[in-house]
Amino acid sequence: QFHHTMIASSDSEADNDRNVFLPEGTSKQKGFLSARLYKILLIVMATMVGALLIGVIVLARKRAQSGSESPTHTGSPTTPTPMTTWGPTTEPPQLWDQIRLPQTVLPVSYRIDIRVPDLADGHVTGDVTIRCNVVQSTDVIMLHADNMTITRSQIIDVTKSGSDVKINKPFLVKRTAYWVMPLAMPLSQNSVIDIELQWETNIGSGLKGFYRSQYTDSKGNIHHMGTTQMEATDARRAFPCFDEPEMKATFNISLLYDPAHSYNAISNMPIYLNETVQSQGAGPVLTRAHFLPTPRMSTYLVAFIVSDFQFVENRTASGTRIRVWARPEFLNQTRWALHCACVVLSYYESFFSIPYPLPKQDLVAIPDFSAGAMENWGLITYREVDLLFDPGTSATTNKQRVAVVIAHELAHQWFGNLVTMEWWNDLWLNEGFASYVEYIGTNAAAPQWNILDHFFVDTVLYAYSVDSLVTSHPIEVSVSTPDEIGSVFDSISYDKGASILQMLFSFLGKNTFLTGLHSYLTKHQYNNAQTRDLLSALDSVRGRDKLPSSVQSIMSTWTKQSGFPVVTCIEKPGQIILSQQRFIYSSANASLLPHSPYNYQWKIPITYFTDKVPQPASFWLTESHSTHSISGSFTWIKLNAQQTGYYRVNYTETMWRALANQLQADHTVFSATDRAGLIADSFDLARAGLLNITIGLELTKYLDKETDYIPWKAALAKFAYIRDMLSLTPSLGILQKFICDKLALLTSKYLNTKIPDSHDEKLLRAYVISSSWHYDCHVTDGTSAVNRISAHFEAFMAGNRTIDPDLHATVYGAGIAGGDVIEWEFVWNILHTTNVASEKRACLSALAQSTKPWILNR
Repeated sequence: QFHHTMIASSDSEADNDRNVFLPEGTSKQKGFLSARLYKILLIVMATMVGALLIGVIVLARKRAQSGSESPTHTGSPTTPTPMTTWGPTTEPPQLWDQIRLPQTVLPVSYRIDIRVPDLADGHVTGDVTIRCNVVQSTDVIMLHADNMTITRSQIIDVTKSGSDVKINKPFLVKRTAYWVMPLAMPLSQNSVIDIELQWETNIGSGLKGFYRSQYTDSKGNIHHMGTTQMEATDARRAFPCFDEPEMKATFNISLLYDPAHSYNAISNMPIYLNETVQSQGAGPVLTRAHFLPTPRMSTYLVAFIVSDFQFVENRTASGTRIRVWARPEFLNQTRWALHCACVVLSYYESFFSIPYPLPKQDLVAIPDFSAGAMENWGLITYREVDLLFDPGTSATTNKQRVAVVIAHELAHQWFGNLVTMEWWNDLWLNEGFASYVEYIGTNAAAPQWNILDHFFVDTVLYAYSVDSLVTSHPIEVSVSTPDEIGSVFDSISYDKGASILQMLFSFLGKNTFLTGLHSYLTKHQYNNAQTRDLLSALDSVRGRDKLPSSVQSIMSTWTKQSGFPVVTCIEKPGQIILSQQRFIYSSANASLLPHSPYNYQWKIPITYFTDKVPQPASFWLTESHSTHSISGSFTWIKLNAQQTGYYRVNYTETMWRALANQLQADHTVFSATDRAGLIADSFDLARAGLLNITIGLELTKYLDKETDYIPWKAALAKFAYIRDMLSLTPSLGILQKFICDKLALLTSKYLNTKIPDSHDEKLLRAYVISSSWHYDCHVTDGTSAVNRISAHFEAFMAGNRTIDPDLHATVYGAGIAGGDVIEWEFVWNILHTTNVASEKRACLSALAQSTKPWILNR
């Protein structure tokens, strides 16, 4: 628009000048000829300049239309140009302006050779041959290529005895990261072609595609490594490819690297040949590692690593080789991960009734990694803190985290890798399933933990917190650009996806659910699927049941609209009257809710039990209002038994008080999960203005009798929100006293007794002591918890006492918060000398607790 405006202004000024030099009367006849000549010269000059400007602009717009660089097929590569963002254009859209690749040419196999002779230098060259089927006649071929320079492009028509296909000048479309190859003649339908490309790039530390990471050992030496992170749309930064999940193919990968400094190479599949290659001139002797071809899979699952890492190894019962890789100095922290991986992978083979299809599974701890972990098929990459565990230094929470993340990524080997979502709008098929099944896998690795009871407080409540906002989005959501795709890697896809799967498992039953999953995985293995394919598989095996409609119809109300319902229960003699509406934190924002195809009504599996009938019963709420008969009288009724339904429940104040009275009299009548559900519902209903906050506080009066981790975690999370809201008011002191009164017995117990044996009690002990410090509580003997914890830190600094790993973050934090620069530098030194990632995290958290601004600004 800028150039167009300038041209229009020049024309307007020329018209004005023309009027100035026209004769207006006899008094101006003198000098008329010279004025006219001057005018003619100006017009000629303006015309020439205008023509030149128009030519430049036309050329620029032609280049802008393609957004292209125009390298030749061969020649010296240039520095890659970063991707740019373009505004709207009035030009007709071209094929390469579309976000999605056309379905005219589909890849079958890749043969990739990547050469990285010097990791410190980071210069990479590569070749790829992509065998493709032409499914529809086309005169242009496009694929993805980003952050690289293509130095050679060639297409071979395999069906025509390997003849060359003439390519008109290829170009890069930066906006969509397409390498476009216009053809002189269209390719015939059903022909087979090989696309041969050469490229070069410099890998950096951007944590995308093929990138360089590094670490410093205990002697101060810097070690480099090359590693990958392809999901969601960054395989195109590692090699030219059809970078969409539906365009699956097999991958034959080879890596050329310098084996000096104990470097080795790993990829999705095992090595079948290590080839020695002499560099040109006096260069080093290199190694080319050739890997077996992968199964048919998506580009975002491709992975390869060159490093000096070492491994520990074991095999599953079925013979799959498991290796856990880490820096040599960290190898002693890999044993727990190796145990979990072997147990969980074996368990999943039984759980899914489908053998793990690869011969090996590597798990690698990466020093610089953007995600928690990445499920690359056969080569899973992790942050160090999510894979490594040191029994003498790491906390119980770290041990649990490692097991859960391993179980999550191994679940992806079936859900995501074997069967992949067709497009990113169904990401929840990958992440929701892995987030649900991770608990089942972890339970297999550590059945004594009772990890299944953690699902509500560790997953459902996180989903609620996001899904209660008007800005939430449906599980199935339309996405197209890389930025939009990245945005759905959120709590809705992960936590809400897992939560509705738990609900689905609950109302279908274990046998039907697993039979349907097996049918789904078997039918779509090595291919792609959509949400409807999963629900259809479950419908096909459910038989005769009491569902109000098909699984497809039921679950569409949960996947195609955002949010979740609050079910209001009004008790009457012999019956309950139920109604549903969308739960949001702020009713004032209700008008901002987007349109819902179901008008924010859900098909809800209602479960309940009463004080007279403790065995749960069930029915369906499919309308906005419904009345249900209850046999016999009851003092209280609890809906959403075991919190398996993805909905909140509100009762009359009379019923809430009856539930509170039961908690006071005997809270064990309710399971730990049900107790956590009552607490969480009451406080969030109050936050939404649907219940008086005094009801929530009344429900928590019983907490001085509570000894289970699950209800305490729910309660302290809700107290934290109220504390933040009251932080500048006089009422904060009243709240803190209330909380401390409830914590007093447990605080005294855990500050004065040895470390408990059970997993949940270890978690509770750490949570209670941390909360007692944050709320400045006193123990039963009147001493300050803060002083007790700070004294513990001082004794530790003096070398007179050790600290239980579960309390490192709290004790370090208390010592720094109440101390000065000496205490801060003491923890700073631990940060820089420890080789345990979880200990570094505890130190970083503690260092931020200083109350002295000049220290925080160091």
